[in-house]
Amino acid sequence: MDEKRGKKTWVSMKFPASNKLSSLVSSINRNASIGMKPYIIPNSEEKIKAIEALGFNKDEDPKCVYCGEEMTCWDHLNSMTLGSKETEFITSISNAVPSCLPCNTGRGNIPYALWLRTGEKRAAYIRDEKKVNIENVIKKIDKYIEWSDEEIQKGNWVPYKADINRIIYEDEELVKLKQKYDSLKDEIIDLLKHASKIGEKIRERITKTSYPNYHKKGLESNKSLEKLKSNLTEEDLQPLRQIVDQFTSVKTLEEIYELKIEYNKLLKQAINRQLR
Repeated sequence: MDEKRGKKTWVSMKFPASNKLSSLVSSINRNASIGMKPYIIPNSEEKIKAIEALGFNKDEDPKCVYCGEEMTCWDHLNSMTLGSKETEFITSISNAVPSCLPCNTGRGNIPYALWLRTGEKRAAYIRDEKKVNIENVIKKIDKYIEWSDEEIQKGNWVPYKADINRIIYEDEELVKLKQKYDSLKDEIIDLLKHASKIGEKIRERITKTSYPNYHKKGLESNKSLEKLKSNLTEEDLQPLRQIVDQFTSVKTLEEIYELKIEYNKLLKQAINRQLR
């Protein structure tokens, strides 16, 4: 057995998370934000122009810009949301690149360069640098963005940004509509949170009644993890606190994800030290 892919690797993999209605809250916030943004559907000529600007032949099926496999979808190059907050980016051909489903799903809203370099959630074949030159891929995308900016300035290309907040708050009618929109969204979220609490009580009661031994084991397992976290030494906690403090000053997606990766790495190392 390959030591790198041995028992320790798959045993430590996360088990499917429990579905909770409360987990839909971030999704609702995200989609509510996206729902207000311009959605500019490209025509065939614009799609061909984008493909050629990325170095693909229009007479051949384009490949995923990240891994070189068959293209099966388009991927937003710049995410339209940052957590529950909206960004200035919209859906248009200048904010989309050909992708495959594994890369699109794995990348999520992580900035493309950071995702490609760190390897977090990358499709398996991208990890083989003999097959995919990651730095060349990043240069190709960077070059495409520069080309897009130049074409947009000339008026020859579709914009990929919109100052949504400025447009709304300069129009009195739009302000009222936005307030109503947010109010309805908040009502839905409050109802979901209430329903989630009821659902958790129902699930716990059913689990406890039908599978008493597993229910007890699950509670003990959760308590064990919390105990490990609560027993971290001051030496372990200090670098974690320093990372948390930095979150208040970050402004870009790259900085946020770099801090998240570093925080999780340090937390994992601290817990592993307790288990030795």
